[in-house]
Amino acid sequence: AAALRAAEPPPVQEEAPEGEEGAPAEGAGGEAAAAEEEDEAEEVDKFCGLSGLTVPVEISLNGKSFTSDMKTFTFYGEVSSDKVSFPPPAAEGAEQLTVEHILKQDTVFMVHVEGLLPTQYAKVRFKWLKETCADPTKPGEEDFLPEKEWFTLDLDEKDVNLEAGTLKAVVPPGPLKQPERDDILTILEFSMNGQHFHPVELPAPLKIAPYVDPNAPVEEIDPKAKAKGKKK
Repeated sequence: AAALRAAEPPPVQEEAPEGEEGAPAEGAGGEAAAAEEEDEAEEVDKFCGLSGLTVPVEISLNGKSFTSDMKTFTFYGEVSSDKVSFPPPAAEGAEQLTVEHILKQDTVFMVHVEGLLPTQYAKVRFKWLKETCADPTKPGEEDFLPEKEWFTLDLDEKDVNLEAGTLKAVVPPGPLKQPERDDILTILEFSMNGQHFHPVELPAPLKIAPYVDPNAPVEEIDPKAKAKGKKK
């Protein structure tokens, strides 16, 4: 016959008072053991080996008939970025671009990504800041231009360099020039799946050259006023 029995608790072991024989060891040995335990804890993969795993996804509306077009889903673990770099200048003696420069349209740059994996859906997004932003290093939602004015750049698979750990992007046309600035400050973000974006943690926003409308009327200067201005 089946029976249940409560397990007896293990006997309690009394610890020896400090200073007596059998007391727990302290000092360098104890610290080393604690450090080793911390290292082992850090080595545990919190994503359980799923990072980079691609699986087919099937959808059903009735619980019986499922899609069969083999759409896939890739699980991306932890990705981050805190660096942007630029290729060497093409012309000998030309100045090397850095994040301190005002970047013109079509300037090529690389976003360095930790944890980069193969993807055909990578994107880089430019979030334009308002001229009135008080602290560009810590902008709030109210400091950005409307989302519809942001620029999202779709990347090709060839723009994903796994060996270098970079995404290759180009500077898009910026918004129209703001009255008090010669550049447009922008917060840079990247996405591996085209939907969830991560910030590029730079010390300061990138500076983008404003868009100049080629069809805008050129302000004409009255020749008489110009000549009058030269008189002493």
